[in-house]
Amino acid sequence: MTVSISAHALPVDIELHRYMLATQKHLEKKDYAAAKTYLTKMKALQSAKTSLMPSEYFYYYAFILQNDKQYTDALEHYEKYIAKTGKNGEFY
Repeated sequence: MTVSISAHALPVDIELHRYMLATQKHLEKKDYAAAKTYLTKMKALQSAKTSLMPSEYFYYYAFILQNDKQYTDALEHYEKYIAKTGKNGEFY
C-alpha cells in the first residue's frame, strides 16, 4: 500500500529535504537529468525563502551545470556554495 501526501501538505523545509534526498539518489546513479529535475523543483519551492535552501543544493546544481558544460553558471553556483558554507562545507 502506498500513501501519497500532497506537496502542499508538508512544510517547505521538509519538501526541500525530500527533494535533496532524491537528488542525491539520482546523482549516485549518474542520472543527471533526473537529479536536475529535483533541483528545479527545489528552486521553485524556495521562492523568497533562500535561507531554507540546503547548501548542498548549490553544489549539486553546480556539478550538474558543469556536466552540461555550462561553466559560467556552474562557477556561480560553486561560489554560492562556498559563500554559504565557508571552509567547513562538505565539498570544500
